[in-house]
Amino acid sequence: MENFFKTIYFDYKIFNAVSLSRWIQITISKYRCLALILIGIKPVILRIHNNKINVSTIGDLGTMISSLSDEYWDLYKVLNIEIKSIVDVGANIGQFTNAVKYWYPNATIYSFEPDPDVFKVLLSNTILLKDVHTYNLALAESSGVLKFYRSNFSGVSSLIRSSDNQVCIEVSADTADGVLGNLNNIDLLKIDVEGAELRVIRGARVILKKSKYLLVEMSFDRNVDGGSNLDVLSEVRRLCPDAEILHTGRILSSGKKVAAQDFLIKLRP
Repeated sequence: MENFFKTIYFDYKIFNAVSLSRWIQITISKYRCLALILIGIKPVILRIHNNKINVSTIGDLGTMISSLSDEYWDLYKVLNIEIKSIVDVGANIGQFTNAVKYWYPNATIYSFEPDPDVFKVLLSNTILLKDVHTYNLALAESSGVLKFYRSNFSGVSSLIRSSDNQVCIEVSADTADGVLGNLNNIDLLKIDVEGAELRVIRGARVILKKSKYLLVEMSFDRNVDGGSNLDVLSEVRRLCPDAEILHTGRILSSGKKVAAQDFLIKLRP
């Protein structure tokens, strides 16, 4: 029943964000995908305007639709400015990349996903999008080869082990500064890496100072390396003394318990 109310909630939120014709297209495509997945047909194609997005699970479908809604209400409406350059760390199958490209069609996006199997889906889900650059890399505090813990639901896979059921693979890693250090300006740096956010920040000291806004997902309960997940806030403030929290996003919950929440942070005046 909870999932039923969630899907109706996002239908309503998107209805209030897009034109009626777009809403009808998205809604029909969403429920068609849901029906096909439930009877065992996958992957299926979710149509969001001119793009075709491969989804294989109800979780993938749900996060794509929720991203489309969240990035409107918790980013586009809050900032109310044009965004031209975006870094997506923890791109997964391209939910965030597709959502922000919908709201900011002229933006250039740099998307990072370490899992090679998930990266193939990310490629197919962004192939029709202009000015999207994809990297099969984990971003961390140093370059090299790192252990990556793959979950059945790829959206919660991470450099941080959170369950005994995860499968450990090795992935290539680099720092954000090493890969993107030549960029002069970044409008939005988004980090959602399931507990490894602090590791990304520690390899992004230069990039962070070049970024205008940071969108980062945090939680009290996640397993982390080298400190609390919420130490991200103090590290960001240390590197960017003028940083301030502008907005907190929709609460992600597991039952009645808060699981995580997005923080939108203005990094410099």
